[in-house]
Amino acid sequence: MTATTMYMENHQKAYNDFPADKCGVGENIGKIHVSYDKFTVDNATHGEFEVGDLLYGPKIPSQARILDVIVTSEILGTTGIFSAGWLTNGTEATDTDGFIDAIDAGGQAVTEKMTSGLAGAAGQFIKLSAETQFVLACTEASTSADGKVIEVAVVYAMA
Repeated sequence: MTATTMYMENHQKAYNDFPADKCGVGENIGKIHVSYDKFTVDNATHGEFEVGDLLYGPKIPSQARILDVIVTSEILGTTGIFSAGWLTNGTEATDTDGFIDAIDAGGQAVTEKMTSGLAGAAGQFIKLSAETQFVLACTEASTSADGKVIEVAVVYAMA
């Protein structure tokens, strides 16, 4: 069996095609950006999290290529599970678990990364066609979240 030499798309465009094709914006020498946000639970103003609640986070700019999403939460009582995803932007459909499908802060503090999953999330490496709203969606109600902090970082590449 003979070994085959193959090239990834941007390598092919930049070094093998003559004349050279341009790589996509943000795909070669792109700038890495981070959008960070945090939320402190205050039961006096909104109470515990209920199934179906949405917690809006940073807006992700148009043409961002998602590299990672990191969510950290203090313990939210004996229960409290969230997913991380996005709302529709007119092109990409709503996918409230497109980045992370289960962030279980019930019974323990937790840090979840999109890139730590074995099977890669639907949102990994997605290039968003329009400004997109990041959300955490509650899939299991919390029981004792008052004063606890949830933090989010979205890591993406831009031109």
